[in-house]
This record gives sequence, C-alpha cells and structure tokens, in this order.
Amino acid sequence: MTMSNPTWIPQQPWKGGLVDRGLSFPAGLEWRTGVRFNSTGCVAPLLQDACVPADKVPTGIGDEHEFLPTNAIQPVECSTINNIDLERLARERLDATTEWALGQSLLLGTATDPDNPALSDVAPVAYGCAAEALSKTLALAAQASFGTALTVHLTVEAAVLLYDQIANMDWVTFIVSPGYGTGAQIWVTGPTYVGVDEEIMLSGVLQVQNTQQFIAERLILAAFDPCVLVSGTFPNDCS
Repeated sequence: MTMSNPTWIPQQPWKGGLVDRGLSFPAGLEWRTGVRFNSTGCVAPLLQDACVPADKVPTGIGDEHEFLPTNAIQPVECSTINNIDLERLARERLDATTEWALGQSLLLGTATDPDNPALSDVAPVAYGCAAEALSKTLALAAQASFGTALTVHLTVEAAVLLYDQIANMDWVTFIVSPGYGTGAQIWVTGPTYVGVDEEIMLSGVLQVQNTQQFIAERLILAAFDPCVLVSGTFPNDCS
C-alpha cells in the first residue's frame, strides 16, 4: 500500500470571458448596491445642412434599466484530520467559477432580481451558418446603436465555430463565457460592465462530525445597455 501526501493542483480562472473583457464600472459608482441608468446609445444624431436653420427637436434621455448584484458562493467541508488547506481550496474554487456565475446571471437574470435585463430576453433568429449569423446580427446591432460600441457574447460552441471570423476583428469586444450555456448562439449588446468584489471567507468546525467548513463568497454584477439586443443561432460553420 502506497501512502501519499495531499497534492495541491491550483484551479485556474477562465480566460476571455466577462471577468477579463468586461468594462469596469465608472470610478465612484457603488455597484454593490445595484446600478440604475438610462440608455445613452440607440439615438440617431440630427443631420442638417450647416447653413439652413432648422428645428432641433430634443429626444428623451432613454429607457431606465436596473441591474442588481448577486452573491456567488463556494462552500467546502472536510474532516479536520485531513491535511488540506480548505481556505485556499474554497478561494480558488470561487475564483475559478466566478466567470460561470457572471455568465449565468447575465444570461438569465440574477437570483436577487429575476427581472434584471438579461440576454435571454430576446428570441434568437436561426441562421444557416456561423458567418451569416455573425454578420447579420452585427449589422442589425450597428444600425440600431447608431455607431456606439458593441459587445458580442458567444457560447463556447459558437466561439469555436467562429474562430476564423473573429480572430482579427478588433472593432468590437468579444466575450466568451461558459455561463452562457450550450449550443451555438451569439448575442450582440451595447457596452458590458462587470463588477467582481473581493471574496469574504467564513469558517467553522462541527465538533460532533469532526469536520471543518470554509465558505468563500463575493458579490458580482454584469450589466449592459439593452437598447441593443439581438441574437442568432446556427447549426455549423458552413466551411
């Protein structure tokens, strides 16, 4: 019989998702209590002859949207006689899975407020292949936003099928999150903002069971301007 010491295999966070590529909330904004804002894009500028006076009819400031944060939690428990750093394990589990939690909250709305605007608020249009889906959803979004910045959200499957198309496109932000679910689907929205709080650690010992618990948790929030929200699905890459 071989006796071995516990080995530590660090868990690594996801790359290229909301945590990496989401915009930071503006300095001074306390997003942990939620954010409420009016859409700034999706309003066409007035185009007039410079020498011909004309009425400049003002428009409203845009619809109001509210996003509330949610709590991501990773609890872990083990026997107190086992030589495992449970605090580190809970923290790394939380760091490694925060991306999935953010993607789920943006896709479906948060547990705190299911009425949060979400990617699933729009029904996807079925396209024949990946390139068609990307080009047509981007074209629709570009016209609807009147030139404001766009974010393309992709499931992992969609990102793999679209790799050749998106590799050299630096004029939009691409976000690939495992929290967006399965299937080949893309969404195009306005700018996407992300807040990830520092983790809070809780611990305790259950003496009767002789076990120790560590709980890592943090507040997270992903928000986007839903004045642009289009989506598409496709069966393959048509290559």
